[in-house]
Amino acid sequence: AAGEEARGGLEAAVQEVVGGVAPDWEAAHVCLRTLLTVLGNVLNRPGEGKYRRVRLTNASFRERVARHRGAVTFLGRAGFVRA
Repeated sequence: AAGEEARGGLEAAVQEVVGGVAPDWEAAHVCLRTLLTVLGNVLNRPGEGKYRRVRLTNASFRERVARHRGAVTFLGRAGFVRA
């Protein structure tokens, strides 16, 4: 039940990202691809702390991800916390 709830929250955040950038599908693609890379890095290297942090002030991250509605919410629902 908790897993289904978490999955639903992630799916809702992805829908918010996609809906928030439409019709700029390239921006949605870049945002979602970057989010998948961030999550993939954590999964592939669970012992490396640097992959468990994202600097929201990083200019590239802000441009590619954080400026899109729902993107930071997605990271929060995936287990990232604001520091």
